[in-house]
Amino acid sequence: MQNIGYSMRYFPFIKSLPLLSFQPVQLHKVASTFKSNIFGFPPSKQDGINEENAPAGRIIANEHYMHTIAEKTALKKCNTRRSKIKQAADTPLKHSEGKDFSQKAADTSLKHSERKDLSQKPIVIVFDLETTGFSWDHHRIIEFAAQDLVGGPCSTFQSLVNPECFVSNERIHGISNGMVNRPDVPRWKDLAPILIRYIKSRQKAGGPVIWVAHNGRRFDVRFLVKEFNRCSVEMPSDWVFVDTLPLAREVMKLNGSNLVDSKLNSLREHYGIPLMGSAHRAMSDVNTLAFVLQKLSFELKLPVSGLLEKSFKASDLIQD
Repeated sequence: MQNIGYSMRYFPFIKSLPLLSFQPVQLHKVASTFKSNIFGFPPSKQDGINEENAPAGRIIANEHYMHTIAEKTALKKCNTRRSKIKQAADTPLKHSEGKDFSQKAADTSLKHSERKDLSQKPIVIVFDLETTGFSWDHHRIIEFAAQDLVGGPCSTFQSLVNPECFVSNERIHGISNGMVNRPDVPRWKDLAPILIRYIKSRQKAGGPVIWVAHNGRRFDVRFLVKEFNRCSVEMPSDWVFVDTLPLAREVMKLNGSNLVDSKLNSLREHYGIPLMGSAHRAMSDVNTLAFVLQKLSFELKLPVSGLLEKSFKASDLIQD
């Protein structure tokens, strides 16, 4: 599945870089052209480049040496910088400027330390599940999907789940009884330890895991907690949860917003997000929610720290 890029401003831990590919011959020609433009040497014929088809910089010759237009521009900029540096060095530094300089140095040092502490930043996992019904006390999970928004290899997790009971709502999600009630489909008690190990492999040292689901507080998180309790597997204490449904309702209240519905499919249509996969399947909803979360965070100016502030723990659901 194609990895998703996100806004660096509101998701600073996410890096989306364009992929560049070159043919070996092209790289050879680019290197030769670079040499001719910077150092004034004409490209060799064996490179397949001559003065007529060289793709960059026209070479200017005189009696003693050759310069490119780029070299002359760079030389002029260099001389300008040197004159500014000399002028700044000759100007005495005011006492107040000295304080500003010290403060800037401290800020730079702080930013550097923050970069070093990136390993302790939280990770954001978007997840969704399909069930045999709406009651977490009586119904079971039959499909689970999640995506680490950092991206990269193995950034998604998806599995059908054997509910060990009859599936009567196939018309909703398209998952039949014969697809899940099989010996080769893991039960939740088999899948839970695998899921925990997977999340630990993605987790940054010392940072929490932010699980994001749409209507998660009333549905997905409750099913998840119930399944962990049912199979006597302890949910990690550094897992916290964020429900995007209240975020969508906040956006609806913004001035100028024409969002009229907070359902996930309505959000997808509102933001023009294409449907990826079958509707009401776990991974399809995860893909949609990953884009919706980006849009909601942008409109609410909500960074990752803001998501953490809006999060809740599994233990908080007891009070609801």
